[in-house]
Amino acid sequence: MLHRRAELLRSVSLPIAIVVSIALAVPTTVAASKCASLKYKAVGAAALRRAKCKAKAVRRGEAVDPLCLAKADAKLAALFTRAERHGDCLTTDDEADLRMIADTFISQAMSALEPPPPAVACCAIGGGLCILAPISVIQNCIDVGGTPGAPGDVCDAGTGTCQPPPSTLGPCCEAGTCYSGPGVDSAGCFELVGTFFPSSFCLADQSCSAP
Repeated sequence: MLHRRAELLRSVSLPIAIVVSIALAVPTTVAASKCASLKYKAVGAAALRRAKCKAKAVRRGEAVDPLCLAKADAKLAALFTRAERHGDCLTTDDEADLRMIADTFISQAMSALEPPPPAVACCAIGGGLCILAPISVIQNCIDVGGTPGAPGDVCDAGTGTCQPPPSTLGPCCEAGTCYSGPGVDSAGCFELVGTFFPSSFCLADQSCSAP
């Protein structure tokens, strides 16, 4: 019985792509409209232009250029104005709604392509050694005799203590968990099967990087 129920669930749980394809293929009774056709093209082009703005920014590690987004919005507005001149529109004054749809698409793409970094916390072990690790690992900080940092603190590689950012440069070991401070050396890092950086600091993704 359980096997049959599982088979039934699999048979009705269609992939999203198939569901969307079916929805697009369902015949409708909407009247022909060159205006609506042009608006479909315009909103698709708007999403593409905004995606290009984001792509350019992420390639350079920068914030999205507001001028790029403004140009995309201006182009969408011009295309909607041109579409509505045909006079056979199924809807009007919907530019803002369609622009929001394009924005939502980009936001969803960002969520998939740029997941937020893991929540990390700082633990000063003593002896010039600091650990920046996932919060779940840092819960053991006090158990090993360490001192947890305040929320938002980073491991200061120069001193091996938890301090507000930015960190000063110092020894850093990238070994799944990030270790930094004067107490870190290449031999100890090697034992952890890590990569040693003599002048760096811990990032939120638990890697070592110099500015």
